[in-house]
Amino acid sequence: MTWSFHTEDPADGRLRLHAAPPALKPHHSRGLLLSRPNQPHRIHWLAVRNSQRRRGVGHALLTAIVDRWPTETIEVVTFTADTAGGAPARRLYECHGFTCVGASDPAPDGSPRDLYILRRDST
Repeated sequence: MTWSFHTEDPADGRLRLHAAPPALKPHHSRGLLLSRPNQPHRIHWLAVRNSQRRRGVGHALLTAIVDRWPTETIEVVTFTADTAGGAPARRLYECHGFTCVGASDPAPDGSPRDLYILRRDST
């Protein structure tokens, strides 16, 4: 499937990527990625609708953000290895070259999280 990406850069500096088939508008997104342009670049939230999982939406979103910042380090906080249902997210980041560097601050509900980093030369 071909994906189109609708980007927004509102005044707060957040980047929003909406993945949808080309004929659909952003509010029909199959997935959403939120990030900020500051460095190190950080993915704040990546989500794919349950009905759209295992269809390449997460890969498309992550590829778009990695391509947007081709030489800079990118960080993301995600589920720990023992979090139920967290394995697909971890595999997605690892497939794109991210490495788990250890524990991060816990989620708002107190559950543990890990920090993943994609390190690249900034030259």
